[in-house]
Amino acid sequence: MSDRPIVQTRILPPRRRNDLLTRQRLIDAMFDLIDKKLALLIAPAGYGKTSLLVDFIQEIEFPVCWYSISAHDQDPLRFLAHFIASIQEKFPDFGQSSLTALHNASQGTLDLHYLVTTVINDAYNNISEHFIIALEDFHLVDDVDPISEFISDFIQGVDDNCTIIITSRKLVTLPDMTILVARNMAGGLSYEELAFTPEEIQQLYLQNHQQSLDTETAANFYEQSEGWVTGLLLSSQINE
Repeated sequence: MSDRPIVQTRILPPRRRNDLLTRQRLIDAMFDLIDKKLALLIAPAGYGKTSLLVDFIQEIEFPVCWYSISAHDQDPLRFLAHFIASIQEKFPDFGQSSLTALHNASQGTLDLHYLVTTVINDAYNNISEHFIIALEDFHLVDDVDPISEFISDFIQGVDDNCTIIITSRKLVTLPDMTILVARNMAGGLSYEELAFTPEEIQQLYLQNHQQSLDTETAANFYEQSEGWVTGLLLSSQINE
């Protein structure tokens, strides 16, 4: 059993905010990424990465294991405890051998290869359906070498029935990212794609204020905000 306590709320998807717009074009783009082993949503704060992911998992039929990463998770063992718990939340049969390996690691030297092999085999033996692991705010741990190495090795070794979706405020620097891209195992959406279009700004205004926004004004909002949804929601102009 893990020696690190699990924050239960961080392995559950957040509730959806009613003031955010469901953007079907991006949900469709997410469905196109499910054949990859790694899907990346890369954009600064406030571009709607989390809301897109929440909308997406409501539409997809596959089980989604959620993990909202915090700055405290830079401890590799704490990270791995939550990673394992997020999978176990959806698949109760998973986890016995993984947690035993994690407990042994907490008592001595961290054997990363043994840990990742155990978790991969645990998933293979106990999860037969396609499933998704969503890692939110990965930028908080991307610079921690053991964590990046674990995720990189896990992606390459896990069976094809698993897709990892990572959200991050900066480019992810996994050790084998070039290999993942070269083998067509990775894809994603950038902030340019996540930015609100003028048409989506019109839809957002209509949804939140029950009023139509003319094309020119929507274009001006787009130029001012560069499609940054938080800026649009906080703007005094659009909230009057």
